[in-house]
Amino acid sequence: MAVLLALVVGACDDAPPPAGGASPVPSPAAFVGPAWSALSIRGLAVPPGIPVQVSFTVDEVRGTGPCNSFGGRYRLEMGSGRVAFDEMAATARGCVDENRTAIDVAFFQAISRADRLFLDPDGRLHLTGAAGEVVLSRVTVPGPTD
Repeated sequence: MAVLLALVVGACDDAPPPAGGASPVPSPAAFVGPAWSALSIRGLAVPPGIPVQVSFTVDEVRGTGPCNSFGGRYRLEMGSGRVAFDEMAATARGCVDENRTAIDVAFFQAISRADRLFLDPDGRLHLTGAAGEVVLSRVTVPGPTD
């Protein structure tokens, strides 16, 4: 388990630029409001049943990992897709499970150090930067049933 933590935390590499069909500068309306659930962190799929989510307001970000929650402020340059996260803070609860701890640490590091935000053609939100990439999908809320 400690090896998994070392691999996840140490997997910091430069993220590639958006793929050919990606929108490098999404309108805030495209990502502000709904919750986004992490599909992968630093290229590793998030296991089913592990809660890893983030949501944005016009200038704030909030999220939850398997162990901790976090929040802070962000600024987005509409002309370039550059994003900067500031005043980031996280709770410091521990996890009993080392895999959850590794996911929690990797998620917070990747989000807080991201410097680019873009949507791919499938509507997935990508946050990339020096600590790796987080790929998120919009959380859909089921409608009322008749």
